[in-house]
Amino acid sequence: MGKWEPAAVRLDIVAHRWVGTDAGGAYLRRCELDVARTARGITDRWTLPLPTPGGPLVDPIEGRARAAAPTPRRAPLRLVGRIASHARVPSREATMTTGSFDALATAVVGASVASQWTPAVLEWQIVGVEQDPDAGGVCVCGQTGLVQLFTIRNQHNDARLFPIGSKCINQFGRADLDRDVDVLPRLLRLREALDTHQRVDLTSEHFSRAVLAYLHEQGAFPPDRWNGNDGGNDYQFLLTMFDKRKKDEITQPQLRKISVILNKKVFPFVRSDERLTEGPS
Repeated sequence: MGKWEPAAVRLDIVAHRWVGTDAGGAYLRRCELDVARTARGITDRWTLPLPTPGGPLVDPIEGRARAAAPTPRRAPLRLVGRIASHARVPSREATMTTGSFDALATAVVGASVASQWTPAVLEWQIVGVEQDPDAGGVCVCGQTGLVQLFTIRNQHNDARLFPIGSKCINQFGRADLDRDVDVLPRLLRLREALDTHQRVDLTSEHFSRAVLAYLHEQGAFPPDRWNGNDGGNDYQFLLTMFDKRKKDEITQPQLRKISVILNKKVFPFVRSDERLTEGPS
């Protein structure tokens, strides 16, 4: 199985050692693996001992993972063990102050079912985004000056946190939330353009490949006889037209088709997307 490039976290086995062979007359007792974890541009290395037959892989309470020996061309090593409830993931240190991250962790974990940061962040989804032109928003972490005000909802207990900024949501380390943080403000601006009767074309001013993918995933292209009962055909057509570097090569029939799909499907969907209108409840 090859690498999956969009993955948020990648694990690679970079080395392994057998223990117990001695001079050749003993039994193999265990194998130690050096595992490299790459996430958000930061690489950590662990040494994981595979156990004797019947033993646990890693003790679930105390843990046996330890920092691997340094090798050339790798990021500085960090000790990896059990993560405390508010423990900081190393890659987040460069983007938030300790106080801000601790305040974020307290708010998120305190409103979650899980009692630790790592499983707690998996419980949340973005359900709304608003814009404050005066930058008067104050994030749950205490940071001021928010313009984009997101609402997140816990899928298990229906708890909500508002407002929370995009940088804090990025700390969750989830590719789906990172995508939404990028896409939803774009769609909010698109809706505002529609509400103020501005001209909206299939350009990077309001669209992106991620925006089109989001619209497709959310059902903005219902099947009908014009797309062969497959909304994916509308999506692929718009994506192909959006990717054209020379827009003057788009034909008049293609322009008419773009206009029909935008006006009949995309714009009504954007106007009705509850995540672009929902604030705190």
